[in-house]
Amino acid sequence: MSAVSGYHLAELYQSLGRYHDALRYVNEAYPVFEEYGDEGYLADSWNLLGAIYFMCHDYEGADEWFRKYARKAIELEDSTRIAVALGNLSAYSYAAGDTLRAVTLQKDAIDMSIAVSDTSLIARNYLNMAALSINMERYDDARHYLSEARPYLSDTEKEGHYYLNLYVLSRAEGDTDAALSYLRMAIESYGKGEFDRDLLDCYVRLVDILDEEGKE
Repeated sequence: MSAVSGYHLAELYQSLGRYHDALRYVNEAYPVFEEYGDEGYLADSWNLLGAIYFMCHDYEGADEWFRKYARKAIELEDSTRIAVALGNLSAYSYAAGDTLRAVTLQKDAIDMSIAVSDTSLIARNYLNMAALSINMERYDDARHYLSEARPYLSDTEKEGHYYLNLYVLSRAEGDTDAALSYLRMAIESYGKGEFDRDLLDCYVRLVDILDEEGKE
């Protein structure tokens, strides 16, 4: 198997929530990219490692890989990867309890993604900003960022994230009927692709909210 195939397989396993398999393949792939000087795939492998560690709540490990990715993005003068790096560092900052830095970095990530006209990245960064706003109980801001994200939802995964954010927002505002509707929309979106981890999360939420409503 080529290193490129191994990297993409790691991406797939990461999306399925099979993190041990994802780690195995990306750890096999990135030294090959390093040996042969494939800087793009090397950077993306480090970014994937950061994401996997982050999802496994190993924030120290995630920070190490995200910073390596950010340094490589700057070295390559790659604006798109720099925008991704800013979003990564925002997520890490929030997990580390530095909300102000998280917001600042996420706004910078939005501006950078708009500057490079990367619609997928624009959607991701607006959705991340909406999630931050919900967590800070700034619900009007969250609706604004979700509205900004809506025109850029270019794939089923981001569509699922969009509806999941609306679910969380509706729950926070006490609108159970809207929350149920948005959660079912998220499940429908994730169900169009291989997003087992996200689907499982949605089903757990669905069981919880139906149980609260006394519905079997």
